[in-house]
Amino acid sequence: MSKTIDKLPAADWLPFFVKADILAKALTGAHSMKAKTIKIGQFLSPNVNRTVPIQVRGRSGHATLRVKLGKAKSKLYFFEVTWDSPETTEKKPKKASAVKGPTVAKAPPSKAASTKPQTSTKPAAKGLKPGNDEVWE
Repeated sequence: MSKTIDKLPAADWLPFFVKADILAKALTGAHSMKAKTIKIGQFLSPNVNRTVPIQVRGRSGHATLRVKLGKAKSKLYFFEVTWDSPETTEKKPKKASAVKGPTVAKAPPSKAASTKPQTSTKPAAKGLKPGNDEVWE
């Protein structure tokens, strides 16, 4: 069984972000509503089509963040919820862990941090004088 909830623009997600303490520092630093909306949109956009397990009042399922284009290229975000069958829910443990913010993967090491010495692919020019003998006044 799948159910879709209201589709909301990024600006209408602000109360949910505040209540869940998501992006608290970034939203506090944003002085205008437009800036806050942009921060929320930047958080939601890369998470579109991501499915996560959920558990509500002992009932388990999966929620997938979806997006629909609105008027004037605005994006409307919503969750598509699919509930597990009751017999599947009974077999799973009833503990759920709270998530505080996005899960971030570790970044690959930068090329500057490489331990190999850098070698130039071009040989150094020999016997050349600096400049091109032009006089600038």
